[in-house]
Amino acid sequence: MGVHLPPVPWEHEPNRGFLRSLHALARAAREIGEQEEYERCSAFLRDSSPLAADTLG
Repeated sequence: MGVHLPPVPWEHEPNRGFLRSLHALARAAREIGEQEEYERCSAFLRDSSPLAADTLG
């Protein structure tokens, strides 16, 4: 069972460090072949802020 967290708006500048870190964690997981962790972090990023996920790629 997942935990529903409130959005973390990209538009709010102080949130960007967290969102960028989450994106970097997802990328690192993908690069070392940790597909499940990549998917989990990517989903967490998108659930937190769809705009951040789109902006960061």
